[in-house]
Amino acid sequence: MTSPMKNKYEINIVNTVFRFEVAKGHLKWKMTEISRYSGVNRALIYYYFGKTKQEIFNHCFEVIMNDFYG
Repeated sequence: MTSPMKNKYEINIVNTVFRFEVAKGHLKWKMTEISRYSGVNRALIYYYFGKTKQEIFNHCFEVIMNDFYG
């Protein structure tokens, strides 16, 4: 189970990923877009969430569900 959101970087990444999911469609965003709009470099995104778009999306979903449902 994933821990609750730890810091502002994680919050920015989650918000940005879901914003692009809604705007562009499932996994149609690019890592450079997520990095640019979240203000977090790609190395930190990979560190917190994984190396593939699917891993990043899954981790974001887990973070939201853990925060929402406890």
